[in-house]
Amino acid sequence: MVVTAGPSPSDWTQKEFSMNSIIVYIVIGLCLLISAASKAVMDQIHSCICNTIFWKLEGNRWVDPAVSWMNKYKGNDPKKGEKFFLSTTILVFTTDLWHFAQFIFLRTFFAVPIIYSFCHPIVSWWADYLIMSVFFGISFELTYKLVGKK
Repeated sequence: MVVTAGPSPSDWTQKEFSMNSIIVYIVIGLCLLISAASKAVMDQIHSCICNTIFWKLEGNRWVDPAVSWMNKYKGNDPKKGEKFFLSTTILVFTTDLWHFAQFIFLRTFFAVPIIYSFCHPIVSWWADYLIMSVFFGISFELTYKLVGKK
C-alpha cells in the first residue's frame, strides 16, 4: 500500500469541477471584489473626501481622514496616548473608516491564496494568478470610479 501526501502535480491539470470547487471559486471572487472595493475606498478618501460619494460627511470624526486619524488618541491628542488598549495598533481598524477599509482589504486579500489552496487550479497557477489579478484590477477601478463620483 502506497501512502501519498496529496494529489501529484499531474493530477492538478485535470479538470474536476465539483460543487465544492465552484463554491470555493465564488468565495474567491467575492473576496477579491470586497478587497478591491475596500482598497478603492481607502485611496479615494485619502486624497480628498470632498471629491467622493462621502462628501456630505466631510468633517465627520469617523469618515474624514483629515480629522479621523486622531480618534485613536485620548482627547484626540497624540500626546495623551492611546484612547483605549491597542487603539493605535491591532485595534486601530475600529477608530476610523480608512483603517476599517484597510482591515477589510488586507483580510480578504490574504484569504484568497488560503481559500484557493483548497481546490485545484482553474487553468494553471500562472494563468489563475493572471485571472485573479485582472479581476482584482477591474473591481478596484470600477469601485474607485463609483466612490469618486459625487
